[in-house]
Amino acid sequence: NGGRFPKILRRNQIIEIPSGRYKGIWRITSIKNNSNYIGVDMIHPIYARIKEKSKINVNLNTIIKDGMKIIDTRLIGA
Repeated sequence: NGGRFPKILRRNQIIEIPSGRYKGIWRITSIKNNSNYIGVDMIHPIYARIKEKSKINVNLNTIIKDGMKIIDTRLIGA
C-alpha cells in the first residue's frame, strides 16, 4: 500500500464497481464469511427498502476483480 493505511470495507459503505455483472454504485448491507468465500450483500443506495433491488452473497473476489472502489463519504452529509 505504499505506506498508506488500507481501506476497510464495512457495512453501510458506498462502493463503485466500474465494470462486470454488478456494474454501478452500491451500499453494503452485510458481509459474511461463508465456507468457501466472503459473501457481500449489497443494494443500490436509492432503493433502500426494496429487497428485489439487492444482491445477496456476492463473492467479494468477483467485485474486486471488476475494479471495486470504496467511495469516501462524509459523516455530516455536506
